[in-house]
Amino acid sequence: GLLYIEGPAGPVSLELRDLRGQLLFQHSWRSDPGRATRLELPSLPASLYQVRLSSESGTHTFLLHYAQ
Repeated sequence: GLLYIEGPAGPVSLELRDLRGQLLFQHSWRSDPGRATRLELPSLPASLYQVRLSSESGTHTFLLHYAQ
């Protein structure tokens, strides 16, 4: 599946974990303001996942409901 992320300018890293904390996907990139970054996620079952987005402005954690 696809995930579009618009982050703050500069280096950004994303971690996707299941609700047990197991790391399923990790990606780092340099973000441009006002432009979404397209990430191709691995095949995952429909579920809730924890997304951690880290940048120079801090770390934010979200819950993602993923449905195919």
